[in-house]
Amino acid sequence: MALVAVAALAVVSCNNEPKDNAPASNDGKSLSSGKIAYVVMDSINNQYAFAKDCEKILKEKEANIEKTLSGKQQTLQAAAANFQKKYQSNGFSSQDEFNRTQAALQKQGDDLEALRQRLLGEYQQEQVKYLKALNDSVDHFLAVYNKDKKYDFILTKEAVLYAAQSNDITKEVIAGLNKAYKGMKATAEEKK
Repeated sequence: MALVAVAALAVVSCNNEPKDNAPASNDGKSLSSGKIAYVVMDSINNQYAFAKDCEKILKEKEANIEKTLSGKQQTLQAAAANFQKKYQSNGFSSQDEFNRTQAALQKQGDDLEALRQRLLGEYQQEQVKYLKALNDSVDHFLAVYNKDKKYDFILTKEAVLYAAQSNDITKEVIAGLNKAYKGMKATAEEKK
């Protein structure tokens, strides 16, 4: 979206070019000619060790949630089957026993649904936390990386309609991110 705005502003600037031939923006300041680079986010997600570690942690958490919920669901289904069997064989000694058993079964179902909601909420919070950490690490790295490179814009290729291959800095960024992450992990291991 920002690229479209910049492109639109550049077109308007060309049509209203001042006498000194310097492009002008809305506020009268000149626009830079812009040194632009881009990264391919899919490649970062697939090759950045931190992103892969986050994905692994989230997959393990998801598997644990599924295992927990599946076990609880099987227990509930077995209890419901036992209840039905006992009801059909007139196994309840009284209406009170029937009502208590039915209420306990309903509570077990409600508890399972509450557990499902809680676990899924926690999982979504973990996803948001890891996505924020991933974005923060990429943003921080690019800020440091760009001190030497001096790009005016570093975009994601996914948001660009056309980009020259020569502007692709994805490999450099992934290498730098992995180097920084490896150093951070090593430091964390040393502190243990």
